[in-house]
Amino acid sequence: MKPLSVIDWLRTGKLGGLAPGMSMDEVAAFLGGVRRDGPIWKFGHLELHFEREWLWMLYSDHFGRGPLKGTSVLPLDSGWFTGALTLVELRRHLNAEGLPFTEEPFKYEPETVVVRLASGVEFQVYEPVNVAFQGEINCVSGADHGLMQRVSRSGNR
Repeated sequence: MKPLSVIDWLRTGKLGGLAPGMSMDEVAAFLGGVRRDGPIWKFGHLELHFEREWLWMLYSDHFGRGPLKGTSVLPLDSGWFTGALTLVELRRHLNAEGLPFTEEPFKYEPETVVVRLASGVEFQVYEPVNVAFQGEINCVSGADHGLMQRVSRSGNR
């Protein structure tokens, strides 16, 4: 499999052919038959979170810490995510890519800003007032209520 573009993920909400709402069987087929046990499948710096049998979140807490690394099963092209990344730099990159976004404070952590893209991908950017501590950026696909998208399925597909 050729590396999947993280920048395309931001643009479309899909990482290659992976998107919230897929079944475990669909994800396994996309990955060439590879399955993991449990509700969280980890591939390098990327996590696929399942609720029951449905993929409800693509997640990484490695944004802004260096290139995102995938695996041979799920290779990643991390684009401009190559090192430390502040909120100001994230805004600059998103604007340069022509990716519209909104920002709002995270109500439970005053030093965290939620940056939502039109694709449904969101960043949770933690930049503490104490500059001696390096902040972190988490990225998840989807936004419905709160910070995580729950893709609900009813009945048959």
